[in-house]
Amino acid sequence: MTVLAAVLHKDAATERGLIPASFQAMFDHWYDRNIRHFGEPKTSGDDCHETIAIQQQYLRDAGFTHTEIAWSRGMWGLLIGRKLPQ
Repeated sequence: MTVLAAVLHKDAATERGLIPASFQAMFDHWYDRNIRHFGEPKTSGDDCHETIAIQQQYLRDAGFTHTEIAWSRGMWGLLIGRKLPQ
């Protein structure tokens, strides 16, 4: 998925009420640090201010029935969320 497709998907899901409006500020910060300023040095806390457990709960709250930590090292990690078809 391209960055544009991901942003459009997030925006459409927000409009349908699937993603709370309170997520927008976090997303804007992430987008600025990771897309607009890609490749610049990062430190812990630049990308996410929540623990993996809290991020997994965000996925569950958004309707993901299964979440897992696919990979984690230092301040980096990859979370996977799956939704059942509706």
